[in-house]
Amino acid sequence: MADVRGEVQVITFGGKDSSLASSSVHAIATGQAHLRIDSLALGRLATQFPPPQSVKRCRIPISKTLTLIESRASLVVLANKLLRHPSPLNIRPVLPNQIVDALNLDSGRAVSLEVEVTEEEGLFVENSCADLCGVSALIDHEAALLATTMDAVAALSCEALKGNDTAFNSTDAGDGLVDEDEIGVASAMKVLLSGSKMVGKIPIEAISDIPEVHGELRQFVKSVHSMTRVRLNSAVKPVHGGEMKERKAVASKLGPVFALRNVGASSLSRAKLNVEALGIESCRTGLLTLFE
Repeated sequence: MADVRGEVQVITFGGKDSSLASSSVHAIATGQAHLRIDSLALGRLATQFPPPQSVKRCRIPISKTLTLIESRASLVVLANKLLRHPSPLNIRPVLPNQIVDALNLDSGRAVSLEVEVTEEEGLFVENSCADLCGVSALIDHEAALLATTMDAVAALSCEALKGNDTAFNSTDAGDGLVDEDEIGVASAMKVLLSGSKMVGKIPIEAISDIPEVHGELRQFVKSVHSMTRVRLNSAVKPVHGGEMKERKAVASKLGPVFALRNVGASSLSRAKLNVEALGIESCRTGLLTLFE
């Protein structure tokens, strides 16, 4: 759930039947929104917490290879998973509160959080794989946005280059053996270019490969979204060795991330061809330096 206070969006999580979405992780990680924990969620932890246990100070493990936004996304996921602990009896409310306070303090500063944790809380943090889940949430959000615009942008390039659009004539044979995403891209491109008088007959590889390249990204987006939606809101089992199993499960879905690279390479190729086709030499020369 979200509301707006001034110019800063406030996202509340931890409430009954609520779930954390990739778009919310992205908004908080990039500083576009502040985070707030539902009071009922904190009450559930506070009222069930047993007598004090021995604690030790530790720094929440965040890989140095992560960017600022990725690090913040990891903490958002960790806070959410703490509130979804299968045994809230063993989680102190101070821990998710400290994470939320750190995230809301300064969105442009690296978050380095040192906290006191019990033995079970420490094992929970270790097994949460919050870093990998946080990164996958960012990829899920940004890849989904890319998937909604890439076909339209590609269609504009096709017209500017007067390229051959016969590659978009793909049809479903009805035998169930075709790539539905590739066929979907071809159909979308056909609709976007329908009636266009700017499409020509010039064969261009960066245009003919659009159905395949964009189709791969559509498959990737669906796979990552399905996995991320589950992993963001799944409970963590604080058991020794649980981290590796969780990491393998997430990493298996992120393997085809090369689909993003392929879309980028194909788009860059068409952009360069568009610049090379410019009639104004000074403008063309200046823009081509951007591709060097």
